[in-house]
Amino acid sequence: MGVTVSFTGHQPESGARDAALTWARTFAKETQWVVADTVCIERARGFLGDQVLEAPKVLGLTFTPHFACEPVPLLFLQSTGQLVDAFFFDEGNGDVRLQSEVLVKTQFAGPTVHAEVCQFLATLKERFVPDLEVDDETGFFTTGDAAALELATDAAWVRILERSRTLREPGAPLAIGGIPIREQARECPPLSNEHRELLDELETWLATRYGGFGLDFDRSSSSIEHLDLLMIEADQEGWCDDVEGPEAEQIAHALGATFGQTVATNLGGHWEVDPDEGLVLTEIGGVGLIMNPFQVAASRIAHGPSHAFEYHFAVYRDLARRLTASE
Repeated sequence: MGVTVSFTGHQPESGARDAALTWARTFAKETQWVVADTVCIERARGFLGDQVLEAPKVLGLTFTPHFACEPVPLLFLQSTGQLVDAFFFDEGNGDVRLQSEVLVKTQFAGPTVHAEVCQFLATLKERFVPDLEVDDETGFFTTGDAAALELATDAAWVRILERSRTLREPGAPLAIGGIPIREQARECPPLSNEHRELLDELETWLATRYGGFGLDFDRSSSSIEHLDLLMIEADQEGWCDDVEGPEAEQIAHALGATFGQTVATNLGGHWEVDPDEGLVLTEIGGVGLIMNPFQVAASRIAHGPSHAFEYHFAVYRDLARRLTASE
């Protein structure tokens, strides 16, 4: 359920496939999509529809345009050049299920990301895979009509929220677009002084060490952009190249605390101690949304701009608004 774009096609010439992958890397860099290293899949057997392929080899790249968008695979079956998606079996002899129709759900990332995916596919078709067929249920791929794309996205949200209302119960967990929701069946307990002091210390550490020079971490909604600007500098300077090192860990904790406090200030929310995840924000927007801001920070450090703080904030803000309006 939700806006999805799908595509099929093939490119039998290996040189053209290589050129497509080279261009795709450049496109991803320009749009700040995360690119997985070259994927080379070699398995004992592959299942493509009714076909059983012996020792299939798949080569290509996988892109993540936005943390809330499904990955966009650009994977070619080496024997024929057919575009495929690959799903691995958990058991057996390492077999792989290949799918000739590639589906990408963009609903939760929003219309801008959907348009980027369509632009990617349009250029892929024009320059490298002439027989590429794209099924975009919003019509945007064919028409470029941004207003129609917005309407289609809104209509899909209506269906999603109608469905979610039948599933939501106080205290019972639910997820929409991967975002956990739990309506409180009780009053939220107060956070201990120890945990409040920890959050304050982490927030103060970030402001003291990296604040100034145009960067303000004052809990305003505009300061979220400054968290992303700080991470751009961190990427360039290599502060967090060792994602498991002590410096990256300290920065992740401080970013998580600061981002969490900013979300709570602007959208509402309550800090709680989860027995599995530690400190998390609950009741975001007053509609039961849950966030682990420390995990958001760790994801931004590990995966780059497609996991930007602004993206997370916008998704939670918009979902909170839609849930509120649907009640």
